[in-house]
Amino acid sequence: MGQEARELRELIEEGASQPPIYNLAVKLWMLARGDTELFTAYALQVLHQMNYNFSKAYVEYGGVQPPLTTLIENSGVCMDFVLLYASLLKAVNVSTAIVFVKVWSDQFNIVNQSHAMVAVKLPIQPKLPQEYHAYFIKQGYPSAASLIIEKEVYYLADPTPSVCIYVMETQGKPQPPARYYPAFVGEYMWDKIEIEKTIKIR
Repeated sequence: MGQEARELRELIEEGASQPPIYNLAVKLWMLARGDTELFTAYALQVLHQMNYNFSKAYVEYGGVQPPLTTLIENSGVCMDFVLLYASLLKAVNVSTAIVFVKVWSDQFNIVNQSHAMVAVKLPIQPKLPQEYHAYFIKQGYPSAASLIIEKEVYYLADPTPSVCIYVMETQGKPQPPARYYPAFVGEYMWDKIEIEKTIKIR
């Protein structure tokens, strides 16, 4: 196990055990009535209400912050949100992996940008996108984006609040689909992603 993987797993283990994160996860789990996919969607929505920290993103390496710090400060960058999301899921024993990717978006002029996402192990293929996001599926957005990790299927989730929404709002432009999408596991808003590496969280 590499040092980076060890440190990230330790942050997630610690985060999952801390009362504010653990208690939030349990409340979301109870709200979802034990439905794993619905729980993962609720957890995503909590993170999507947070703020993207542009000042941290613009430095070459701002360092990751503990998941509890992200929850308390209601702010972070993609890796911070990934760690908090993975901590919430680990608190109720949902298996995850950290996925490092390169992303592209023609609409927002994003080319080959580093990003981090979470892969989530669900008992079955996601159903919520089909039920609630038929419009986006017709537009070509993914509804069950997945990858194989150690011979098991994991579905991609992007817990980072949309930077693209902020850009569109500040420019006074119409809101993009990202206002409502992605909201579920299995969805992402990028035109293209290229997976660089994964770190499975035990």
